[in-house]
Amino acid sequence: MYLAGLGRATRVLILALAVVIAGAGITQAATTLSTNILTNGTLGVTGVSTFGGTASTTISVAGVLTTPASAVALFLGGASTTQFTLNAGDTIKNSTASTTNISGTLTPDALTLTGVTSLASTTATTFKVGNLGTQLSQIVSGYCVTGAVTLTATTTGVYANCTPFSHANVALSNLTAGTSKVFLMATSSTPAYVHLQSASTTASNIINVLLVNVSTTTTAASSVYSFNFLAVQ
Repeated sequence: MYLAGLGRATRVLILALAVVIAGAGITQAATTLSTNILTNGTLGVTGVSTFGGTASTTISVAGVLTTPASAVALFLGGASTTQFTLNAGDTIKNSTASTTNISGTLTPDALTLTGVTSLASTTATTFKVGNLGTQLSQIVSGYCVTGAVTLTATTTGVYANCTPFSHANVALSNLTAGTSKVFLMATSSTPAYVHLQSASTTASNIINVLLVNVSTTTTAASSVYSFNFLAVQ
């Protein structure tokens, strides 16, 4: 009776407000639908949305899944392991913090590494540079130290074992006899008449060197020699 006594414009305004208030109450409540939702337009969601609550939930995208340039896409945030399985079965997995494992072959057009990078596995990891490059499994650098060696004048050469160390003064244990190819360079403490004739890994974790005294008059007193080296395998 009260509404009937109001003017037409007032009744229309009150009715519109009632519809808005009722709609707001409905949309604020949780709604569960047991049927599919199909829209030919755009589905816009302004709040935090959750799709599925079980491990069997699947989200299928026929086109391209794009996030805004200013946004951050977070997948399985808080999960102990996040894994993407690609179409051919390869996986990209975040096994631990700051560690990502790729099961297949990574073939990038360009690869930029800004931090400390290790190419390694528990089995065999090899790499090469260039299509015709040599396949290598490791590169080791450091220095090696011989025992006391005496080189007489015009000697035909003396063999000595040179024990390898890293640049951090840690004994190395990854040189393989006959497989590791070593390149040595004499240090500034080596006398000018003492020449490094050859070097090889005749035993594991030992670099065998041939030293020659090219002087015809000076005998090199018993000395310990050190050399810088680079070994590839």
